[in-house]
Amino acid sequence: ELVTAAAEARTLANPTKAGNRLTLRLKTDGGDCTVTAANGLNVAGNTQAVFADVGDQLDLISVSHTTGYRWEILTNTGSTALS
Repeated sequence: ELVTAAAEARTLANPTKAGNRLTLRLKTDGGDCTVTAANGLNVAGNTQAVFADVGDQLDLISVSHTTGYRWEILTNTGSTALS
């Protein structure tokens, strides 16, 4: 769960194998939290997710990618914005 005291940035490491599941959820909103994943979060190639409100949540699974592995969004709950 994510907790912010102000606007913050976090980096999500690339997975090391396929099939891992990860949930990111904003628990305490002291400011927006921008999470960046170098190999992307979806097939569209979005690399950033902004969690702005308590309860914003991404459920992710790791998948193979041309440069190793990347995260893929299973569900996007709330107003988590992608770019």
